[in-house]
Amino acid sequence: MYGVDDVKPLLDLYLSMLRSHFGGRLVSAAVYGSVARGEARPESDIDLLLVVEGLPFYVDGRVVELSRVKAKLRSHPLYWEFYERNLPRHFSEVALTPEEVERHPPILLDICVEGVILVDKGGFLQRQLDELRRRLEELGARRERGREGWYWVLKPDAKFGEVIKL
Repeated sequence: MYGVDDVKPLLDLYLSMLRSHFGGRLVSAAVYGSVARGEARPESDIDLLLVVEGLPFYVDGRVVELSRVKAKLRSHPLYWEFYERNLPRHFSEVALTPEEVERHPPILLDICVEGVILVDKGGFLQRQLDELRRRLEELGARRERGREGWYWVLKPDAKFGEVIKL
């Protein structure tokens, strides 16, 4: 099993490339999922939340922008060293704008429990996660492990049709 420390050199390289590409637009970055929990296997993705100002509105535009950086990463010797050592090396990014993060999308639920913040300009992501944690506590939310992974019970006493705002 592998964790953040095991993939740190590759993470640092990728973050350096992302900083070069996005410049001051990169607000925050956090690892979550199996790598953050220290449960990653060689075939596991490295799940990465990126908060970037001025992203294209459509997902395909974001994918195109990130694919340019990933192409550079895959041409770097360190990437191939991770391949040779059979370490996790494939990144799975979720790229959001600060405005999208402020709406507390569901992806933040797991990140507020297991995420490891790597970049956080002005403490933006930390503040959002703290707000979300407070809201989850107010709701009495809990994270449970099922046969197929983790899931959330956001409000144990919710009534049918009730809208739950995070």
